[in-house]
Amino acid sequence: FPVLFHGEAIGLLSVANKFGGYTNQERDFVDEVVQSIAPVLYTWIQKSMREEEREQDQEQVCRNREELSRAQAIAHIGEDTYPLRGANGEYRWFLSRAMPIRDDKGTIVRWFGTNTDVTQQSETQEKLRRSIKKLEESNSELEAFSYSVSHDLRGPLQTMVSFSEVLEEDYGEQLDEGGRYTLSRIQAAGEKMSNLIDDLLSLSRVSRGETLIRAVNVSDMAHALIEELRNGCPERDIGFVIHDGMTVQGDERLLEMAVSNLVSNAWKYTGKTSAPRIEIGQLEQNGSRKVLYVKDNGAGFDMAHADKLFSPFQRLHLDREFPGTGIGLAIVDRIIRLHGGEIWAESKPGKGACFYFSLDEK
Repeated sequence: FPVLFHGEAIGLLSVANKFGGYTNQERDFVDEVVQSIAPVLYTWIQKSMREEEREQDQEQVCRNREELSRAQAIAHIGEDTYPLRGANGEYRWFLSRAMPIRDDKGTIVRWFGTNTDVTQQSETQEKLRRSIKKLEESNSELEAFSYSVSHDLRGPLQTMVSFSEVLEEDYGEQLDEGGRYTLSRIQAAGEKMSNLIDDLLSLSRVSRGETLIRAVNVSDMAHALIEELRNGCPERDIGFVIHDGMTVQGDERLLEMAVSNLVSNAWKYTGKTSAPRIEIGQLEQNGSRKVLYVKDNGAGFDMAHADKLFSPFQRLHLDREFPGTGIGLAIVDRIIRLHGGEIWAESKPGKGACFYFSLDEK
């Protein structure tokens, strides 16, 4: 019997005897029903009956029989995907399934089967496979380029910084105020470029190497990161709230890099806030989806520019207000996407920001 979807035949539902075949009377009945209700599908059925003597089709018939024999041997569902050629010479892909029906003694008495046209699904999967391969190749080339450029820049930069230090040490007293200011600008630019190269290397390393998925205690990780920030700047009086028991499945090295970037940003952007406060917590969406967040009451940003947040080199604050390279959130975004998750943010200028992220833990 034909399977119809919006009036179009997309497959065939059939019942066969215990040997996987039909009697002549049953075959004539199927012919009549299918030809009257689904003439397009009938073309494919007639084709398989007419052209079985052809070598390629004969091989497929043998494969089908072997699959059915295996299914009979274990009394289980048999399945195969194969091409069939129509009267116009075009091949289409079909998925055939056969399930045994047994009597009360467990003996197979007949087979229930389906034959479904899956050409469109097969073509879509092939296009997706090619797109994924092309994307992987592009990402690999981009990472290699970033890594190469970063290393190529390191040498000249180090030379520039070293000579500026020699100039300051040997001739600093001979320079007037303008000269010393110019020299300090050169050194500051060198330091910024060095930081940018480090961040570019970090970005290129994110998807390199093997990801080791295991249980990661984000609460313990957050406490360690906060302790490190406090040790580096003990004069700052800042309040922290860290939820207990935050555990996710992921790569510990990458997740530490992501959480560190988010917490460091919160630390930085609360630098001009009175009574600064940072919260690292977890909530549930739709009763099951686990969402982690890093929230602060710092400078915040205008949500009209939120689309720039996770792009490399894009910054929403002036460098003289809050120094940075514009790479940190791009690293976070790539790490979260590598885990099959997503990241987004909510903020208002002067009211702080909250960055949410979820992971695909399946």
